[in-house]
Order: sequence, then structure tokens, then C-alpha cells
Amino acid sequence: MTSIGDGRGLGVVGQELARLAARLDTWEAVELARGLTHDYALILDEGGGQQLGGLFAVDAELTVLDETVRGREDIVAFFTRALSPDPSSRRHFITNNKVLEVTGDRVRLSSYFLYTAQGTTSSGIGWGRYDDTIDVSGQRAVFLRRRIEPCVRTDLARGWAGALDPSD
Repeated sequence: MTSIGDGRGLGVVGQELARLAARLDTWEAVELARGLTHDYALILDEGGGQQLGGLFAVDAELTVLDETVRGREDIVAFFTRALSPDPSSRRHFITNNKVLEVTGDRVRLSSYFLYTAQGTTSSGIGWGRYDDTIDVSGQRAVFLRRRIEPCVRTDLARGWAGALDPSD
């Protein structure tokens, strides 16, 4: 991150440089956070529950619907359990990223997700929302908190015009 002080005592040009440096720091933090969400989607596409562990802080918190899991090891176990019974080929898309807050080395993002799945006998689709708090202070960004709010999970034969039940 860029650091040239707060700009006081530097005159008008120095103050402007300090303001621009602060904006650059914010932009870099946001891009690191967005990169983390991209890495998460790629790992999900590959079905790697174990590999997701490196994207979460040791003391991270994951909430899916009404279940909250704390700590990297338990988060890895959650994803391994959730992904293992589904051998389908899938693609995960993250859209409509909105920066809610940047405070120091923490970025809070809100986004939507959509996934498609191709199984041997059927194809599926689902979508929902993420609310993330991400630490960008280290060599790579990590999730401190991730809330997953699934809205729909269905197969294409059934469709999504009926009741929207994410637990189905």
C-alpha cells in the first residue's frame, strides 16, 4: 500500500498527493478482496473443499442459512461435506459486487452468485447472495467472515417458477 503521510505541511500539491495515495490504497484493497472472491469461485468449480481452507483466516466465520461454522478447520470440513456428494461439473459466477465499506485493512463486499451444474442425469441451477468481510493486510487476502444466503437450488426439469426453497 502507498504511504506518504497525511499531507499536512506539504502544501496544496502534497495534500492532493496524500489524498490520491489514500484513494489508491482503497482501490488496491478492494481489488485484493475481489480477487479473493474470484479465487473462491475457481476452487468451487474444481470441487476443492480442502483447497478453500487457504482462503479463510484461521479464526474465520462462515454462515450458511442458520448454520455458523467457526475456524478454518471446521470451515474446510463443512465445504468438504457439502461438496463431496455432488460429482457434477459446475461453474460458479459472482456478480454485482458492491463495496459496502473499506476500513483500514478490511473490506466488506456484497455480491450475488449463480451456479450451474451438469450431472450425469440432470442439470442444476441456483443462486443467492454473499456478504463478506475480507482481511487484505497479509500477502494474500482472506475471508474473516462469509455469509452465504442461498435463494434457489433446483434442477432444470423442475425449474424455478414454483416455491423458492434453497434447502431443497
